[in-house]
Amino acid sequence: MFKLKSSIIILVLVFIMSFVFISGAIAGSGYVTKQGFLAAFTKPLLQRGLDIYRSGDASAFNRLLKNNQLIFIMKAGLQVYLEESTWSGYIRIRPAGETWSVWTVREAIH
Repeated sequence: MFKLKSSIIILVLVFIMSFVFISGAIAGSGYVTKQGFLAAFTKPLLQRGLDIYRSGDASAFNRLLKNNQLIFIMKAGLQVYLEESTWSGYIRIRPAGETWSVWTVREAIH
């Protein structure tokens, strides 16, 4: 019984250490943006923009972009750093040389 508990504890510790190491490696990796992907300064605003876009309501989508400076379509070729990634495919990136970051989707960088 004691051996089983200690084995489980060791496995959990190895998993946590691996996650910390991988997260640190991802945070420093440089990427380049692709053309035409939506980005926003908050994740909820990005989700809202994607929902409107997927609904096919072009008028509402264009109004959202025109009336809100916190959501925009990214340019291609910008060097960015990955700062955060979620299981649902959202990422937070920071342009090289900047201190601010934005949310977008994983497919927006390579």
